[in-house]
Amino acid sequence: FDNVRVPRENLLNRYMGGVRDGTYQSAIPNPELRFAAMIGELVGGRLGIAGAALNVAEGALLIAIRYGETRTQFGPPGQPEIPILDFKSHQLRLFPLVARTYAYSFSMPHAKAIFANRSQETMKEVHVVCAGLKAITTWHKNEVLNETRECCGGMGFSTDNKIGKWLADSHVEQTYEGDNVVLLQQVARSLLSEMRKKVTKGGPLGAVSHVVNSEFTPYLMDSNPLNRIIVGQDTLLDAAMYKRAFEYREYK
Repeated sequence: FDNVRVPRENLLNRYMGGVRDGTYQSAIPNPELRFAAMIGELVGGRLGIAGAALNVAEGALLIAIRYGETRTQFGPPGQPEIPILDFKSHQLRLFPLVARTYAYSFSMPHAKAIFANRSQETMKEVHVVCAGLKAITTWHKNEVLNETRECCGGMGFSTDNKIGKWLADSHVEQTYEGDNVVLLQQVARSLLSEMRKKVTKGGPLGAVSHVVNSEFTPYLMDSNPLNRIIVGQDTLLDAAMYKRAFEYREYK
């Protein structure tokens, strides 16, 4: 490629470029928004990785729970062996992971919606949400695969089980499309920046107002939604109820 001239009209300059006189121009004047727009394709990839990670986590938990229900061991003296899933210690290994998988899954529709309706103005928010989801869900998937493989004993290594194969392919997701630690640093930077804007808005009175709202809002919140009467399976699978519960916990 020595001394190869690339015509100006062939440059990859969707968001920025140079005119004939060499002047740099961009339709997005803000450098941060411009960078967010440029990495938009990576954002879509991270969202896809998060969704795939949750799908694998759900599959691994389904396999481990079914195995625990059919695999019998020990039992009261003189009586048949009981499923290992009946043991509290086994439940404590799997059920919290099921709950966290549900929680992360509830966040996916929101992330997909803001990505599908993204614009130059919202691209920064989309980047932060997808970066955080990609990091958290891939770490969660790796934890799920390790725990479920162990809960399946030797069968966890069987090709019929699938968990062993999934585990062998899981670690790469924590690195490609952005290292998880770096992605969470970007999320933290954005959160701290938004916090600073809220606290400093309006000067000293703005800071006082923010503290007052943070302290008194819990007392204005209605009762914990999880304490209400839950009627039927539809209520348990209602993402809005869990979102409201998390908001309540955040304030409390």
